[in-house]
Amino acid sequence: MDIFLSYFIKTVSVLFVFGILIFFHELGHFFIVKKLKVTVEKFSLGFGPAIFKFKKGETEYAISAVPFGGYVKMAGESLNESKGKEGEFYSKSPLQRIAIVAAGPITSFALAFVIFYIVIMTIGSAVISPQAKVGGLIEGNPAESVGIKEGDLIIAIDNQPIDSWQQMSSIIKENPGKEIFVTLEREKEILSLNVTPQEEILGSGQKIGQIGIYPEIVIEKSNPITAVYKSAQTVGKTTYLIMHGFSELIRGKVSAKEALGGPILIARITARLSEEGFIPVLNFMGLISVMLGIINLFPIPLADGGVIILFLIEIFRKKPVSEKAQLIYQNIGVAFIVGIMLFATYNDLTRDYSKILPKSEEIQEQNGEQ
Repeated sequence: MDIFLSYFIKTVSVLFVFGILIFFHELGHFFIVKKLKVTVEKFSLGFGPAIFKFKKGETEYAISAVPFGGYVKMAGESLNESKGKEGEFYSKSPLQRIAIVAAGPITSFALAFVIFYIVIMTIGSAVISPQAKVGGLIEGNPAESVGIKEGDLIIAIDNQPIDSWQQMSSIIKENPGKEIFVTLEREKEILSLNVTPQEEILGSGQKIGQIGIYPEIVIEKSNPITAVYKSAQTVGKTTYLIMHGFSELIRGKVSAKEALGGPILIARITARLSEEGFIPVLNFMGLISVMLGIINLFPIPLADGGVIILFLIEIFRKKPVSEKAQLIYQNIGVAFIVGIMLFATYNDLTRDYSKILPKSEEIQEQNGEQ
């Protein structure tokens, strides 16, 4: 019974994450389409044959068999389908069409903001402790070698009082390979020791020092106003990290084998996080929602960003891109996306998931390493 319940929770979690992400992304398109009075022929969550559907007004609503995606089918949404009628997609101006296409990714970012806001308001956000308290150590690094332990509070370096983790971090970074005198408090006892920060070279070539410690992480609740700022900040940081990851992938600094994942990876991670509780699943869903927004804005044929490129060209040329050029563009997009999905699926099927998601007791916050 326990095994059945565990699998049930994991399955529900996976369907919940995919369902919410797809629904709100497509709802963004749907909302603007309706506002601009374009006829919606079909609104579907998933692809393939419908397993449940009903019709209301001019629109058929469906839940389809393949859950990894969804679509809003509009009247006259391609040049060869367009007959010049009032409610058709191509009857609208290029800017209006751009608004329709961009609404999906924008809604994905908005959903991520709401998710992070809910988490920050109900549970709080993880922040570095205001004190320079050691939350963990990296095995084999200078701090461990000289006897620094988890829970130690660093109160001075070279007899200079330390008021925060950031202050301590700056001093350590400025002294690569130079011995420093550390004063710390451990269980109300004052101890002193010497440690030499290990030299590290950043991508920019800058040399910094590090001794191999992590900060103590505390949960800090926010009021409704502060939570707005923190949620926006979290969306911004997540966007930066994802874009940085893509940059590293393009520059060959990260292996495509390790970096690219598909629906199977997302499902496996979601199922694993469901063991930790609803909040970790929500946080992961926020991250994936940001990623969905970013990927859809990429100038890839068939992606929202690729379609926007066509309409921008139309504005510049003062006439639509020809059907033949659009067909070639779409075929390139199909080949590219199918290739990426096959590669990502292969990665997902051959991936060592134990390296991605350690056991619960091994999970630890590793931000702010020093």
